[in-house]
Amino acid sequence: MKKTTLTGSATAALGVVVVAGAGPALAATPLTQGAALSVPAGDCSITIVDDATAYTAAHCGAGEWTIGSPVKSADGTVIGTVAALPGDSGVDAVKIALADDVDVVGEWSVRETATVEPGETVYTHGSSVPLGEPNSISEPETFDIGETCGDVYTDQVVLDEATTRRGDSGGAVYDAEQRVVGIISGLAPVTYDAEGNAVRCDADEMSTIIVPVESLDEVDGTTPVQAPAAQAATVGKHGVVSLTESERRALELEKAEAAAEAKAEKEAVAEKKAAAEAKAEKAAAEKKAAAEAKAEKAAAEKKAAAPAEQTLVVAPEDGIDFRTRVEANTDQGGFSYMAVTAFDADGEQIGHLHLHSDGQPMTWINVPAEVPAGGHIEVELTDAAGEPTDAVVTLGGVPVS
Repeated sequence: MKKTTLTGSATAALGVVVVAGAGPALAATPLTQGAALSVPAGDCSITIVDDATAYTAAHCGAGEWTIGSPVKSADGTVIGTVAALPGDSGVDAVKIALADDVDVVGEWSVRETATVEPGETVYTHGSSVPLGEPNSISEPETFDIGETCGDVYTDQVVLDEATTRRGDSGGAVYDAEQRVVGIISGLAPVTYDAEGNAVRCDADEMSTIIVPVESLDEVDGTTPVQAPAAQAATVGKHGVVSLTESERRALELEKAEAAAEAKAEKEAVAEKKAAAEAKAEKAAAEKKAAAEAKAEKAAAEKKAAAPAEQTLVVAPEDGIDFRTRVEANTDQGGFSYMAVTAFDADGEQIGHLHLHSDGQPMTWINVPAEVPAGGHIEVELTDAAGEPTDAVVTLGGVPVS
């Protein structure tokens, strides 16, 4: 009778969990998701979909598997037999019937790949990533990698990043609820057009490609499938299996150089932008200083011509809120006139209010407009007796003269 080994706190992000409470089943063989297999093609991994059924990539059989061929774990233990082959379907997957003494770790099920939204987190899980690696699907619609990239297999779906390595072929891709959505097939540099269709294999970055769950229904053939010929690392997904260490290093060096060039270009753009911003800030400061000097000169000239009149320029750094109270007080008599005029940062008038008084020692007016940063107001006061006026002016209760 089949057994499933459960744990107290299995999580989809980890996938592999510690076997707890094995009890008397000491002779059973525990099998974890993404476990390494010993196969004719070398190293591959397994995808478990329930406690009796698993899959791996068809190319792992190197054309030697037939129905009933034993499937072995990395240590040589027979964990099941080949139950179905892709035949002439072109799907890179074989079905495995697990042996009766195999205890599956965790509970696994399947979910159609087409229901996975782009950007939703899924986990690639092969022997090189025993705890699962987060990724996401670029486009859940399948494409024919045989036509697009000159491969020998067909239905594929592309993930956003290359989170798998040699030996991960045949491993699982599953969602946060441990529902399998695909089987790792390999790597390929797939390029999409503006409509989201996979069009060719000539991109700069590798992506993990998977067999969608929907295509597994076609895996029921009875004839072995020949393994694909070795291909260059930039063409097709299985080329990565035949990469030598020097080829891998060369590919990594090329990617590092491209990243360095992109970084240098980004830094140059940032420096140019900073220089332009500094130039603009300098011009704005000079314009503001010129406006302030002009206003001060005009106020001085007006005060010299009419000693009984006083003009005050107020220019807070952050501007002035609309309707802020401008109040004037004097102990030398009273006021006959008060005006408040608002200007923007360019020195253009944006508001004006004035009133005539009957000689009271206090008068006030609200700021007539929202004064932006860089703008200012002019406060004009006239003494009722025609004498020089020494007024104390406050803006929102804060003295400004």
